[in-house]
Amino acid sequence: GELAVEFDIVPWRRGSAERAMAKLFERWFGVRGGAGPIELQRGVEHIRTQIGLYGNSRFDDSERTYLANERWGFRRRNEKGLHEYFVSPAGWKQICLGFDPVTNAKECERLGLLIPGKGQSATTLKDPRKKTTGRFYHLAANITEQVPEKSRKFAA
Repeated sequence: GELAVEFDIVPWRRGSAERAMAKLFERWFGVRGGAGPIELQRGVEHIRTQIGLYGNSRFDDSERTYLANERWGFRRRNEKGLHEYFVSPAGWKQICLGFDPVTNAKECERLGLLIPGKGQSATTLKDPRKKTTGRFYHLAANITEQVPEKSRKFAA
């Protein structure tokens, strides 16, 4: 565009093509959701969507007698009264279907959506339904909230 302006091929002012391109790029970048691998962004969005859609039906409620049929784990309320989700390894694979579960666990951890165990993504705790100890991915209560704009810069 700027070359066309320089050779008087188009009747535009100098810099107008560059400014227009910058505006288009900013719009595209905003729609894309930030920098970094799009697979990570889509994986996190998929996990958040799965919890939003199935958080009430695929998780046992530790406070009630509700037992999920296609169980992904259990949920319990935190000190603020919001649900936190504890996902079994098999449930995590189902939630991440179509995406790499390990990479998405690390990205959720980086964004503060997954509360890690000691030295790894999953944590060990007692399963209220089975009364046994098991490994679970601990999803924070903010998992279904919009990820803050400043956190959208994904790791490369």
